[in-house]
Amino acid sequence: VGVHRTTAFAIALFALSSLTGCGETPAQGFDAFLLAAKAGDKSEAFARFSRDSRESMKDLAIRGDTGGLSPEEFLFTRFDVRPVEHIVEVSRDGERAVVELIHLDGKTARVPMVREDGRWRIEALNDSDGVP
Repeated sequence: VGVHRTTAFAIALFALSSLTGCGETPAQGFDAFLLAAKAGDKSEAFARFSRDSRESMKDLAIRGDTGGLSPEEFLFTRFDVRPVEHIVEVSRDGERAVVELIHLDGKTARVPMVREDGRWRIEALNDSDGVP
């Protein structure tokens, strides 16, 4: 009987752990970035950007275009992280989405997101992109 309970418990834990990453919405992905940024967790905030975006920031650092800052540090100087009242998903097409940020002052901004490895990440590839 003890073996069956242990097996059932292990299966339940695996099922629960499988569900936790799969259910993240684009809005929750952006919110995770905001929480990391507010906490000063540069590594986690940086990880909430897409793979291509992180590589672009690393390339800027290699070229010397970050003023000597690491890609993680550069993130905090390049992107204005402002308080957000609401984050609303405005579109989704497969692994891509756009969220709209509604700031406390009523201004809005749209941010492209991409799903990678089960997590929604910010897609900011070129010099005109930014997190308002």
